[in-house]
Amino acid sequence: MWVPGQRLFDQGMTAVENRQYGWAGAYFVGMVAEQVLTVLTLGEATAVRGATVCEVNAAPTAIQTTKHGAARIAGEAATRGGVLSEAEILATKGGRILTQADGAIVRILEVGPGKFNVVVEGEQGVITTFRHIGKNAMDRLAARYGWR
Repeated sequence: MWVPGQRLFDQGMTAVENRQYGWAGAYFVGMVAEQVLTVLTLGEATAVRGATVCEVNAAPTAIQTTKHGAARIAGEAATRGGVLSEAEILATKGGRILTQADGAIVRILEVGPGKFNVVVEGEQGVITTFRHIGKNAMDRLAARYGWR
Protein backbone atom coordinates (compact mmCIF):
# COMPACT_ATOMS: atom_id res chain seq x y z
CA MET A 1 0.00 0.00 0.00
CA TRP A 2 1.33 3.43 -0.95
CA VAL A 3 1.30 6.06 1.78
CA PRO A 4 2.04 9.56 0.42
CA GLY A 5 5.44 10.71 1.65
CA GLN A 6 6.30 7.53 3.54
CA ARG A 7 9.50 6.73 1.67
CA LEU A 8 10.71 10.33 1.89
CA PHE A 9 9.86 10.37 5.61
CA ASP A 10 11.92 7.20 6.16
CA GLN A 11 14.85 8.68 4.22
CA GLY A 12 14.55 11.92 6.18
CA MET A 13 14.65 10.08 9.49
CA THR A 14 17.70 8.11 8.37
CA ALA A 15 19.39 11.38 7.40
CA VAL A 16 18.59 12.86 10.85
CA GLU A 17 20.05 9.77 12.54
CA ASN A 18 23.20 10.23 10.42
CA ARG A 19 23.30 13.94 11.35
CA GLN A 20 22.79 14.95 7.72
CA TYR A 21 20.38 17.74 8.50
CA GLY A 22 20.46 19.39 5.08
CA TRP A 23 19.42 16.16 3.38
CA ALA A 24 16.84 15.52 6.09
CA GLY A 25 15.26 18.90 5.35
CA ALA A 26 15.16 18.14 1.63
CA TYR A 27 13.51 14.76 2.23
CA PHE A 28 10.91 16.27 4.61
CA VAL A 29 10.08 19.08 2.18
CA GLY A 30 9.60 16.44 -0.53
CA MET A 31 7.41 14.41 1.83
CA VAL A 32 5.12 17.37 2.54
CA ALA A 33 4.97 18.29 -1.15
CA GLU A 34 4.00 14.73 -2.05
CA GLN A 35 1.25 14.72 0.58
CA VAL A 36 -0.12 18.10 -0.57
CA LEU A 37 -0.10 17.03 -4.22
CA THR A 38 -1.90 13.82 -3.34
CA VAL A 39 -4.65 15.74 -1.55
CA LEU A 40 -4.97 18.46 -4.18
CA THR A 41 -5.15 16.00 -7.09
CA LEU A 42 -7.20 13.36 -5.28
CA GLY A 43 -4.40 10.83 -5.64
CA GLU A 44 -3.62 11.50 -9.31
CA ALA A 45 -0.12 12.88 -8.59
CA THR A 46 1.70 9.54 -8.65
CA ALA A 47 3.63 10.63 -11.75
CA VAL A 48 4.95 13.61 -9.82
CA ARG A 49 5.75 11.35 -6.87
CA GLY A 50 8.22 9.37 -8.97
CA ALA A 51 9.93 12.57 -10.09
CA THR A 52 10.35 13.91 -6.56
CA VAL A 53 11.81 10.64 -5.27
CA CYS A 54 14.26 10.48 -8.18
CA GLU A 55 15.34 14.10 -7.83
CA VAL A 56 16.04 13.83 -4.09
CA ASN A 57 17.78 10.46 -4.38
CA ALA A 58 19.89 11.36 -7.40
CA ALA A 59 21.56 14.42 -5.91
CA PRO A 60 24.35 12.87 -3.80
CA THR A 61 25.48 10.14 -6.25
CA ALA A 62 27.69 12.33 -8.43
CA ILE A 63 30.90 11.61 -6.50
CA GLN A 64 33.75 10.25 -8.58
CA THR A 65 36.04 7.83 -6.70
CA THR A 66 39.02 5.62 -7.20
CA LYS A 67 38.50 1.90 -6.51
CA HIS A 68 40.07 2.42 -3.09
CA GLY A 69 37.94 5.52 -2.54
CA ALA A 70 34.71 3.60 -3.19
CA ALA A 71 35.47 1.57 -0.06
CA ARG A 72 35.93 4.80 1.90
CA ILE A 73 32.37 6.07 1.48
CA ALA A 74 29.74 5.02 4.02
CA GLY A 75 27.55 2.20 2.73
CA GLU A 76 27.72 -1.45 1.80
CA ALA A 77 31.18 -1.16 0.19
CA ALA A 78 32.82 0.54 3.20
CA THR A 79 35.76 -1.49 4.51
CA ARG A 80 36.17 0.35 7.82
CA GLY A 81 34.29 2.59 10.18
CA GLY A 82 34.81 6.32 10.34
CA VAL A 83 34.10 6.96 6.68
CA LEU A 84 31.97 9.78 5.27
CA SER A 85 28.63 9.48 3.53
CA GLU A 86 28.19 11.04 0.09
CA ALA A 87 26.38 14.03 1.64
CA GLU A 88 29.19 14.55 4.15
CA ILE A 89 31.76 14.44 1.32
CA LEU A 90 29.84 17.14 -0.52
CA ALA A 91 29.64 19.25 2.65
CA THR A 92 33.37 18.85 3.28
CA LYS A 93 34.13 20.33 -0.15
CA GLY A 94 33.19 23.68 1.37
CA GLY A 95 35.98 23.46 3.95
CA ARG A 96 39.67 24.31 4.05
CA ILE A 97 41.78 23.09 1.12
CA LEU A 98 45.35 21.79 1.41
CA THR A 99 47.65 19.99 -1.01
CA GLN A 100 49.26 16.66 -0.16
CA ALA A 101 52.95 16.04 -1.04
CA ASP A 102 51.93 13.78 -3.97
CA GLY A 103 49.62 16.45 -5.40
CA ALA A 104 46.32 15.13 -4.01
CA ILE A 105 43.82 17.69 -2.72
CA VAL A 106 42.90 17.49 0.97
CA ARG A 107 39.61 19.05 2.09
CA ILE A 108 39.02 19.60 5.80
CA LEU A 109 35.82 20.69 7.51
CA GLU A 110 35.54 21.27 11.26
CA VAL A 111 32.26 19.60 12.24
CA GLY A 112 32.49 20.18 15.97
CA PRO A 113 34.94 21.55 18.52
CA GLY A 114 38.22 19.82 17.65
CA LYS A 115 36.51 17.28 15.32
CA PHE A 116 37.12 17.22 11.58
CA ASN A 117 35.86 15.50 8.45
CA VAL A 118 38.59 14.98 5.83
CA VAL A 119 38.38 14.07 2.13
CA VAL A 120 41.49 13.27 0.08
CA GLU A 121 40.98 13.54 -3.69
CA GLY A 122 43.27 12.73 -6.59
CA GLU A 123 42.90 13.23 -10.32
CA GLN A 124 40.52 10.25 -10.56
CA GLY A 125 38.31 11.18 -7.61
CA VAL A 126 38.01 10.48 -3.89
CA ILE A 127 40.89 8.42 -2.51
CA THR A 128 39.91 8.24 1.15
CA THR A 129 37.76 9.90 3.83
CA PHE A 130 37.92 10.32 7.60
CA ARG A 131 34.94 11.12 9.82
CA HIS A 132 35.10 13.12 13.07
CA ILE A 133 38.84 12.72 13.65
CA GLY A 134 40.50 14.76 16.38
CA LYS A 135 43.02 17.52 15.83
CA ASN A 136 45.95 15.36 17.00
CA ALA A 137 45.06 12.58 14.54
CA MET A 138 44.68 15.14 11.77
CA ASP A 139 48.05 16.71 12.62
CA ARG A 140 49.70 13.26 12.45
CA LEU A 141 48.13 12.62 9.02
CA ALA A 142 49.26 16.07 7.85
CA ALA A 143 52.84 15.37 8.92
CA ARG A 144 52.88 11.84 7.47
CA TYR A 145 51.48 12.83 4.05
CA GLY A 146 52.89 16.35 3.76
CA TRP A 147 49.68 18.38 3.79
CA ARG A 148 50.40 22.04 3.03
